[in-house]
Amino acid sequence: MLLKEVSGLYPELKDSPIVQSPIWNKNVSELHPVQLIAIRKKSLNENPSYDIDLDLNFLVKILQLAELDDILTSPLSRYIQPSTSSMTTHEFVQGLRNMAPEYRMAVIFGLEMRLSAIRVSNLTVGQICLLENKTKLAQEVISNILVSNKTMYAFWTVRGDEHDGLDDLGEIVYEAFGCSWMELSARYRNMIADHYNPLIILR
Repeated sequence: MLLKEVSGLYPELKDSPIVQSPIWNKNVSELHPVQLIAIRKKSLNENPSYDIDLDLNFLVKILQLAELDDILTSPLSRYIQPSTSSMTTHEFVQGLRNMAPEYRMAVIFGLEMRLSAIRVSNLTVGQICLLENKTKLAQEVISNILVSNKTMYAFWTVRGDEHDGLDDLGEIVYEAFGCSWMELSARYRNMIADHYNPLIILR
């Protein structure tokens, strides 16, 4: 599927540099995040007042939703907005303490595996075990997961008598860290290590 053929993109991006770029007529399965970074850099240089990040984040969200519906698969869905900001491990742990344990585990796992909030909240127990290239910290999270016979989701919370998936993960992250999931992902990549170990939040 060509990028321009993905449902829902053109109405919002018709005036965007993305539509004018070569990737617009390329197959989504052959595109990579570095190409979005190049578009971002070019746009910021040529038209600094234009909010290219708004376009890129919208594009990535649409692709992530399409992947969940098994409509397509694209490496572009793993794009993370570049950031010059960072945080210390202490600040990260403090943010995690602002959320319930089940959300903490989902956040750590998602950031370690470079997954979107949507992808993390929809992971089933079976799917999480099949993921490849799991980091040491991601493995630690998996070993702490509580499997429920009331839900298929790996990460879940209790709502009344139900065990529901974390469909509000993005909102919880914003409340805890004051930024979007994509911005938190960027800060996580630039995290400055201090004497705090994120693992302490799981124990």
